[in-house]
Amino acid sequence: MTAAKLKHYVYTYSDPRKGREKVFYVGQGKNNRCFEHLDNEKNAEFQDRVKAIKSEGLEPLIDILADGLSNDQASAIEAAIIETCGVNNLINKVRGKELRKRSVEDVIREHNVEAVNLDNLAFNDLAISVNSTYPSIDSHNPFELYEITRAAWYFGNLPHEAQNANETPYAVAVFKNHVVEVYEIAAWFSADSIMHSRGYEDSSRLAFVGKIVGNCIREIFIDKCLPPRKQGEANPLQLLRRSL
Repeated sequence: MTAAKLKHYVYTYSDPRKGREKVFYVGQGKNNRCFEHLDNEKNAEFQDRVKAIKSEGLEPLIDILADGLSNDQASAIEAAIIETCGVNNLINKVRGKELRKRSVEDVIREHNVEAVNLDNLAFNDLAISVNSTYPSIDSHNPFELYEITRAAWYFGNLPHEAQNANETPYAVAVFKNHVVEVYEIAAWFSADSIMHSRGYEDSSRLAFVGKIVGNCIREIFIDKCLPPRKQGEANPLQLLRRSL
């Protein structure tokens, strides 16, 4: 009876050996969902944690954080809590749906509609879409953004000048058409010849070594957006040609 009245709800599991502040799992559901983990959980790490707790004569602490919710409301709250705790600090294997923690700078950038003036570029730039990886990094950590931008790319049919640091000296990291950083490229290397965090050991893919550009170049791009890509363009790389 009680479970039915809760409708959709959000719950946490905590380790009693470390207090309720030590949440190790966040979930959402309805009816008896919060108890089902104890008997039917497929996550091996979760099972190991519960066994360790029970081996000391204890039980995991289950708390209901919010109830009487719709499915969408519960999903949003679950995602917010996972982002606050940090998915790497939880046994949860995935982030919540359609939500990630963003810096204030990210929010301002996403709502800024000023476009980069491509008509007056004095140099070639390589725009690099990081749509698939940017949501998974710490946006406050410049090294994580650098790593997902610099490696490891297949240039396909792009002109050869796109991979020549002398002819195309800057790489522009783009998330959902918004510029998040700009790098000065020192050189490109085969992805299998240098150390990087992307895991590609493929001589057909390239990775660059570089640094964040100075303010005079960043001001052209940062907190601005590029025109939307044409529908069907699959290559995350786009050569922006100089116009002067």
